[in-house]
Amino acid sequence: MCFPKILASLLLIVSLAMTILSQPKPRRKPTGDPELAKKIARFSPTVLTADISQLSPGDRKALTKIIAAAKLLDPLFLRQVWSGNVALERKLEADKTPLGRARLHYFMLNDGPWSQLDENIAFLPGVPQEKPATAAHYPDDMTKQEFESWVATLPEAEKQPLRSQPST
Repeated sequence: MCFPKILASLLLIVSLAMTILSQPKPRRKPTGDPELAKKIARFSPTVLTADISQLSPGDRKALTKIIAAAKLLDPLFLRQVWSGNVALERKLEADKTPLGRARLHYFMLNDGPWSQLDENIAFLPGVPQEKPATAAHYPDDMTKQEFESWVATLPEAEKQPLRSQPST
């Protein structure tokens, strides 16, 4: 098999593996919150598989390393979404009640406390009602005017990368 085909196969397998690894297990227990249960029910667990039997032992070893590296990206992304996500995730993990488990499950589906299917409105108490536009790229309480004032103090070459729109 030529290198481009191997690389394409590996990328497909990594993509499938990341999808499988990021799929939380479905919860069948009542949550204690009918609205949250309805929100969770909109998601369907999906099992993705890939036949890796044609890969060489070296390719399989490389794939294992790629998957291990990819697993490191999830916590990084969670921190980038909002500066409070890490502490909130720990708090949710400590709550072993059915409601706590459901909240954690929906938190993981959305990579934070904002429902992506509901215009990024918070589904948990004690968090900003709307997903911060700046994510964790800048201080949560920084205004656009403060940002622009700070950027104005920088050399021209450093300004453009700071003005690119963050993904939300």
